[in-house]
Amino acid sequence: MICPFCLKAVPTGSAYCPGCNAAANPDMVPQYAGIFRRFMAVFLDVLIMNLVYAVLFVPLWFIAQDQGEEFLMIAMAVPSLVLLGLVLLQLILLLTSGQTIGKKMLKIKIVKEDYQKATFGTIFGREIVGRFLCGLTAGIGYLIALFNDRKQGLHDKVARTIVVQKTKPGQAAYAAPAWQPPQPDFVPPPYPADAQSDPIAPPPLLEETAPPPPLEPEPDVWPAPPPAFEPEIGGSMEETVPPLFEEPIRVEEAPAPPQPPAPPIPPAPPVAPEVPAAPPVAPLAAAAVDAPLVCPACKSPLESHSPDRCGVCGFSLKEHEALPVGEAEVGEATVVVTAPQLITYSPEGQQETYTLQLPITKIGRLKDNHLSFPREKAISGHHCVIYLEKNQFFIRDINSTNGVFVNSKKVEESPLADGDKIKLGFKVFQFKTR
Repeated sequence: MICPFCLKAVPTGSAYCPGCNAAANPDMVPQYAGIFRRFMAVFLDVLIMNLVYAVLFVPLWFIAQDQGEEFLMIAMAVPSLVLLGLVLLQLILLLTSGQTIGKKMLKIKIVKEDYQKATFGTIFGREIVGRFLCGLTAGIGYLIALFNDRKQGLHDKVARTIVVQKTKPGQAAYAAPAWQPPQPDFVPPPYPADAQSDPIAPPPLLEETAPPPPLEPEPDVWPAPPPAFEPEIGGSMEETVPPLFEEPIRVEEAPAPPQPPAPPIPPAPPVAPEVPAAPPVAPLAAAAVDAPLVCPACKSPLESHSPDRCGVCGFSLKEHEALPVGEAEVGEATVVVTAPQLITYSPEGQQETYTLQLPITKIGRLKDNHLSFPREKAISGHHCVIYLEKNQFFIRDINSTNGVFVNSKKVEESPLADGDKIKLGFKVFQFKTR
C-alpha cells in the first residue's frame, strides 16, 4: 500500500507509515496526478540535463579555441560523459522508486493500479513497450489521459500503472470496497476425508436371573398360644402378683432460716414534663453559597475558570447575575440529555468508544483536553469542541491546522446529528447519541 501523504510504501501488516508516521488506512488512497503536473515533470527532467550539459560544455568550448583540436575533443567528451551518467541516474531512480528528479520535485509517483509499489518489470514495460506504442500512434496515446477519470495514457494502460500525487491531510480519497459474496450466518466445520465414524455398539443383553424360590404354603393348623398366668389356689392376689411400682421413700427437709425484713422504699421525687426542642434551622446563606450556579440564558452549569461568560452559549455574566440551581423559571420542562459517544476504529481494527463530557467536550492532542490523542500528529493541540446548546449538539473548530470535516465537508461550526462522520486529521469518528 502507498501512503497518500508521503508516497512511501507501507509494509504489509504495519499500523503506521514509516515515512510520515501517519496511521495506515487501506481505504484511504492518494489523488491522481494531473496532466499539466506530469508534463512539467518531464519538462524539468529535460531542462536539468540540458542545463548540466551547457554549464560544462560552454566554458570548455571557449578554452578549447586557444588550446587546439586535442583539447576540443576533451571539451566535447567530458560533458557527454556527465550527461550519460545523469541519464543513467534518472533511469535507476525511475526503475527502483517510480520517480525521476522532476517527479520528486513535483511530488508525483508511478504506482500500480491497486496502489501498490511498481516493480522493476512494470516500469520497464511502461517506459519501453508503452512509449514505443505511443510513438507508433504519433503521440495520440498520450492524449488518451485527457479522456478518462484515472488519467491513464496508452503506456499506463499497457503496464497497468497510474500516476499519483501527494495529498494533504483531509483531502485523501477513499477507495471503493471490493465486492464480496454474501456469507451464511453459520458455516459448519469441514469434515476430514480420512475420518472414520466409530460403529455404534449394540446395547448389552440382559442377564438371565434365576426365578425366585416358591413360597412355603401356609399351615392349616396354627400353634396354640401359651397358657395364661393363673394364681395358686388358696393364696391372695397381692401375695402372688408383685407390685408394679414401689412407693418412694419420703425424706423430710430442714426448715429454712428466717430472713430479715426488707427496708422500706422511699417515694420517688416528682419528674418535670419534657419540653419538645425546636427543630434546627438550616443556614440559608451557606446553602446559597455552596449551591452550583447555572447560566440564566441556557440553564447550563457554569465552569469555575470562566466566571464572566457562559462556556456553552457565550452569554455575558457581567450584566446579569448567575442563578443557583433550583431558581430557574417556573414552567420550563426539564430535559434529560444523555452523553453522546464518538466511535472510531484503531489501525488494528478494534473499535474504540469515547463518551463525551456534558455540556462541553474539548478534543485535541494535548493532555489538558477531555479527549486527548497524543499520537495523532495531524490533530492540533486544541483542535475542536463539541458542546450542547438548547438540546442540540454542535461542533466548533478552534483554529486547528487541518480543520474539521463533517460528512466529508469542511466546517467552522456545524450541528451534529446521530450517525454523522467527523474527521479530525487522520482519525474518523462516528457521532452516536443513542
